[in-house]
Amino acid sequence: MTNEQIEAEYFPGIVPIDPSDPEIRWDDLVVCPDGNHWLVRALGGLEVLVAGTTDAPDAGHLTTAKLAVSQIDKVRSLSVQLLQSFVHEPGSWSLNEINVGEEALRNRCDFQTALSFSPNDGSDSYGYTSFVVCFRLTQGSHTHRVHPFKTVIEFL
Repeated sequence: MTNEQIEAEYFPGIVPIDPSDPEIRWDDLVVCPDGNHWLVRALGGLEVLVAGTTDAPDAGHLTTAKLAVSQIDKVRSLSVQLLQSFVHEPGSWSLNEINVGEEALRNRCDFQTALSFSPNDGSDSYGYTSFVVCFRLTQGSHTHRVHPFKTVIEFL
């Protein structure tokens, strides 16, 4: 592992990672302790959670996760674009998670993204703020399209 890969893994958001190539190894999915989700981590710290049982991830949810990751640039761009309408100060956004699990179901979406915000002034003023964008998938003539439709901002 290179120094950049180590820094990206242990200090996500510090080292710029090309979001168009998250290097997801779907064979590395592991069941979470709750037994209801499967998790895979990409280089750079992106986590993908998929609903399932202790035996296997749910096939439909896994397909949705793969579709979301295949459109990662668009998903990230749409997430940031929507959140920037709420956060007006300069800074950088990090995509931390794609969730195709119980949280997404509770928010009535096909999948959701979780992001963090680092203001340019270096402060931790958003360190206890959770930013989530909910998406729906629609079938186009040749591909699935992603549509953000809801934002959830929580103060932890």
